Amino acid sequence: IKAQDIVAINSEAEFEQAALEVFHFQAEHCAPYKQYIELLGINHHAVESVKQIPFLPIELFKTHDIYCGSHAPEKIFTSSNTGSTTPSRHMMSSLEAYRKSFTAAFEAFYGAIEGWSIYGLLPNYLERNGSSLVYMVDSLIKQCGRGGFYLYDYEQLIADMAADER
Repeated sequence: IKAQDIVAINSEAEFEQAALEVFHFQAEHCAPYKQYIELLGINHHAVESVKQIPFLPIELFKTHDIYCGSHAPEKIFTSSNTGSTTPSRHMMSSLEAYRKSFTAAFEAFYGAIEGWSIYGLLPNYLERNGSSLVYMVDSLIKQCGRGGFYLYDYEQLIADMAADER
């Protein structure tokens, strides 16, 4: 399944079909996930519904590389690690696919990105590397062409938002 196929899903039946296709692929090609479902005693060939797909515990993203791409990940995002433990890692095969996904999701709920201004007040996230949220918001700001990040400058944020006709 391709990224453009995923962002084009517009029915429950299409989602079910795509999710099962991705699940079966990952059950075969993602070694940590394959081992996990085998330890659960699940035969992935018998899974016929999204409700039967076992979720991978977040802890495994801290201890294993959960990835099944044929090439090295383009980017590795890390969790904020607010619990002061080992951060989880989210390996991205394609930043372009990620951009298409979150842009399509935004536009499905809010309309064309060009009609919006995006203001990001993300102090803790801006002070560390590897945040997928900062990457997403930064990309959306660039796409809409209006807004920006405000680290601790709350007064400027309020003034800029008040002056923005969008």
